[in-house]
Amino acid sequence: MAKREIRSDKFYLGYPVLIVLATAASGELLARTITSSYTLDDAIFMGFGKDGNFAEVLKVGQRLSVNIVSSQQGLLSDIAGAFPREKKLSALTDAGARLTENDGVPLLENTPLSLICQLTEVHEIGDYVHVSAKISTRLLDDKLISADSVNWPAYQPLIYMGDRNNRAVYKQLGADATPVGSFLKFKKEARSDE
Repeated sequence: MAKREIRSDKFYLGYPVLIVLATAASGELLARTITSSYTLDDAIFMGFGKDGNFAEVLKVGQRLSVNIVSSQQGLLSDIAGAFPREKKLSALTDAGARLTENDGVPLLENTPLSLICQLTEVHEIGDYVHVSAKISTRLLDDKLISADSVNWPAYQPLIYMGDRNNRAVYKQLGADATPVGSFLKFKKEARSDE
């Protein structure tokens, strides 16, 4: 395998597409698509552009929902990311989004996975706002739960990847899922067959 350097000030390795919902102090419901995130234990870490209208609600203590869209819900992602603030919610519902609440926190009822969170840290760094939040509730579509555990092959999030030159790339995941350690197991089995 030959490798070459690519020069780009942005490089997205492949992250789930999230639609974050929060209520502003005025009572207005806000929606924003983001793709820069990761989770550890009961925490989620996310990056938001500082220039958007969503940055105004990113305060410690703010409760919000993080809704992971499926590979079939790309239209919702595009609407939440590109439509103007005053048209976004009606466009989302027109496209099939079901907006509800869970304990006073707005959420998208028909995404496969939603996390209810409370912001614990907010930091402005350059053109971005970096936040950490404590996850209080994980809500999964019934189709993703089998015998009280997650049916990971059925979970098919929409993935975002790209760089400065080709930023708008979605990848749709299929139902293939391989348990951790399986590749090592296959290698050991191949050696024993030799």
